[in-house]
Amino acid sequence: MGICAATSHVTGAVAWYCIGEEKVERRSMRVELGKLFDLIQYRVACQVLAYQFFGNMFSYVSVTASTPVQSVWLTISPVNSSIATTISTFIFIASLLAVRQWGLNWNWRWMIVITELAVVFVDCIPTFLTIWDVVRSQWYCLGVPLLEQVPTNIGFIVSNYCMVEIMEEGTEAAFYGLVVAASSLASPSNRSL
Repeated sequence: MGICAATSHVTGAVAWYCIGEEKVERRSMRVELGKLFDLIQYRVACQVLAYQFFGNMFSYVSVTASTPVQSVWLTISPVNSSIATTISTFIFIASLLAVRQWGLNWNWRWMIVITELAVVFVDCIPTFLTIWDVVRSQWYCLGVPLLEQVPTNIGFIVSNYCMVEIMEEGTEAAFYGLVVAASSLASPSNRSL
């Protein structure tokens, strides 16, 4: 605990003394809300908000019994689960680099459709094989979903890149906050699905 406190104090001191911000003129809230309202009037902005809501509502529907299946049938240890999580982080980084390198000229609508279908297809294979007692190896059920990270991450990146394209200068944070709010509103609904 002392190590955590010491690193926090060092980080706090560095942030206090080494980070400088320029003073800027305060903007009118009425003007900024007007800009955001004007941005929402565009059809593409409404489509992005609807996609974020319905995409998050239906994308994160998963097998209800995944936790009991992992603990009882597969006996996945926490260490192995942590290793798979670490590997999925590296896969996320590789997906970011791949989209930056090759994916900027892709048709983003098709990529979202293809990645969503790929996620469902890749997810159903280990789930069905485990439930039907064909393969009950913890490494198989941890390894195959790592492949699912590639289309999931590409779909996430593409959907966020399109937000960057439609934002107007000065409304980036407000629009991104609106998109996050639309995404978060879907969470209670998708839990019931």
